[in-house]
Amino acid sequence: MFSRSSVFRFNSFHRVFFLSLLFSPTLGAKDYIFDSIGFLPGESDAGSYATHVSLDGNVVLGATNSNRFIWSPGKQKIIVQGAGFSNIGLTGLSADGAVVVGTGTNTHGRREAFRWTAEQGLHSLGFLTAPTADSYSSVTTVSKDGLVIIGDSSNANTNANNYEREAFRWTESGGMQGLGILGASQHGFSNSNALGVSYNGDVVVGYSTSASSPDILQEAFIWTASEGMQGLGFIDGGGKEPQSMAVYLSDNGSVIAGNSTNASSNMGAFYWTKEKGMQGLGFIDGGGLVPKSLVSGMSADGSVIIGISTTADSINDSSYQQAFRWTAETGMVGLGYLGIGTIEPISVTRSISADGSTIIGASTTADDGMALFVWRNETGMFNLLDALADDGIDLSDWQMADISGVSGNGEVISGTGSNPEGMMEGWLIRLPKPEVTPEPPGPEDPEPEDKPQPPIPPITPPVGFLSLNELNRSMSDMAYVPMSGLSVAQGALQDQRFISTEQCASEGISDKRYCTFITGAGEFWRGDGTQGRGSVGVAVALSPSLSLGVSAYLGNQHYDLRLDGKNKMDSYGGAMFLNYSEGKQGLRAFGAVTASHLDYDLRRHYRNGSYNISRSSGESSGHAIGGMVRLGWAFSPQDRISAIPFAELSWAKATMKGYREHSGTFPIDFDDRKANETDMRLGSELRYDLTNALNINGGVAWVHRLSGEVDRVSGTVIGWSETSVSAAKLPTDWSEVSLGASYKLTPDMNLSASTTSTIGRSYQPDTSVRAGFSVNF
Repeated sequence: MFSRSSVFRFNSFHRVFFLSLLFSPTLGAKDYIFDSIGFLPGESDAGSYATHVSLDGNVVLGATNSNRFIWSPGKQKIIVQGAGFSNIGLTGLSADGAVVVGTGTNTHGRREAFRWTAEQGLHSLGFLTAPTADSYSSVTTVSKDGLVIIGDSSNANTNANNYEREAFRWTESGGMQGLGILGASQHGFSNSNALGVSYNGDVVVGYSTSASSPDILQEAFIWTASEGMQGLGFIDGGGKEPQSMAVYLSDNGSVIAGNSTNASSNMGAFYWTKEKGMQGLGFIDGGGLVPKSLVSGMSADGSVIIGISTTADSINDSSYQQAFRWTAETGMVGLGYLGIGTIEPISVTRSISADGSTIIGASTTADDGMALFVWRNETGMFNLLDALADDGIDLSDWQMADISGVSGNGEVISGTGSNPEGMMEGWLIRLPKPEVTPEPPGPEDPEPEDKPQPPIPPITPPVGFLSLNELNRSMSDMAYVPMSGLSVAQGALQDQRFISTEQCASEGISDKRYCTFITGAGEFWRGDGTQGRGSVGVAVALSPSLSLGVSAYLGNQHYDLRLDGKNKMDSYGGAMFLNYSEGKQGLRAFGAVTASHLDYDLRRHYRNGSYNISRSSGESSGHAIGGMVRLGWAFSPQDRISAIPFAELSWAKATMKGYREHSGTFPIDFDDRKANETDMRLGSELRYDLTNALNINGGVAWVHRLSGEVDRVSGTVIGWSETSVSAAKLPTDWSEVSLGASYKLTPDMNLSASTTSTIGRSYQPDTSVRAGFSVNF
């Protein structure tokens, strides 16, 4: 179990009556469900932990600081206890949860193995020999049919000076039987322990000291009633001090998985069959400077093995570790990480479903946290937090600490977290598998009945998988692209305001009639991108108070997408404004329109279910248009000061044509998209003439979005299926603060600059800067 220091946060919590929904004909097969297991009566301050889940997903083994219990959704908890037994630990349960095994301290203060059922209660299993002061027995697990229990026990050689332990196999008819020891170690110490058992208990695996070589520390073994205990050897001889351990066994007892040193004395995962013997599974990308891999689970048929391995970036056997999945067809394949931040990434597997379809574990994230993951054939690795949140189950008040077990079909997962009250509490999650609709068969020519059919080749999954969660994240990120087009039109309209008031104000050109200008604008997103735009144009005084201006502009934008993706956009267009100003006091009226062409160069990056990032790119085009109307009134409380309250209405629209990506593992053929927005501004400006040549000004405004929408992102994953994500939500209210200055170099030449900061509007630029030079003639 992860320590509290590694606890990571999920997203709020909704308690559901799990049992009724689990077996509901309408909900049981497809609804996500979260249920906490609660506490024992009077022990709410002791917390609770979920440690195991049965193969059928209906029974959970739980623990508090002082008790162990069995819990089924919708049923009262049953405390596992027996006369005189204390300090109980539960270590396994049968496939249906009817038989529970564990170890406790008996009335004589000795650790002793036990078996528990609801009908018989706790039944001690005893020891391999008559009890003495040094007797000891411990349970590892129970066979899935509940009839055979394995572990280790003191034997006839155990005494105060010799703590020998021997693997055992227990049945109700035969009691506890020792499985033997391969031999004494190089130091004369003897020991064996049983770790794995077949479905019906006929085959047992584990490890034992061995006398086959004086340098051997321990050796993996297999035991059957007919052949007894046999050593399995080591990977390529095992190196200088060979050691191996058999940990997992297929249901039929034919495939074994475990760990062994290799010829280079590096620890590595292995699988064993009678035909091939022990075969090393290798390491991810060679495993780095000090390779290491370890198994942590195996499917019921032995075809899928999971574990953890160092990678090519590893500098020792504990750095850059990554979860892996192994099959005979694919070899060892890294499952990747949920995210890569500034620390060394790590992902670990905790368990695998009996059918091999579902793997659970934990991984670092892009923000250097840890999160629980689920890996499936159809989706690859995805964040369990996101899967629940996407289905409407909000767990932000919980901190999830461990993911402990998975049912045989991969749809029920157990774990433990800190609940909203801050107490540790076990939980159960139903996470149904995605429904896969087979493609209808196409027309086929009839084949002769006696024509031999070619063998069906094995299905080999690719190295990377595009998870549905990762696809949704990637497409959601693309929703902001047309909104960046909106910023072109909205920024160009604000440029016209700057030109009309700071560079070519009506009262400033009345004696010269014409004003030419050059204007530059820069807009910045907080760490996400930049946009630059340059304008040139001319304004003409139609009367002492009224001026008309036209301009042409070029722009370029770089907007960052997730995983270092990029939206590069070039724009060019024109704008026109009409400005009315009565002088120091009186009416202010302004109107502007703009239109521009947009060229998009898009680089979409996404994880394909492994460590690697896949890159899909494409080009598109579109346009942006907009208009603005502003009315205000100027007051002069003092000779050099003007205050101008105003109201403004602006509208903008951006479009983007559909395009087809032409690279990457999973390119998409995107549909057309558009975005539009109508905003109202209420605010006030303050202008102060420091001297006849220098003016400073500032303003504040409250902005309210009257209407607006952004299309949902839709398209077709090429060669796969149609896909879409919901439209992005636009902000409703935000504030703007601006500061500027104008300086007359000569009576007919002017320098101007201003900056505006936006508060509360995330997807548009946070800061805008404008500067310009104008000449009256």
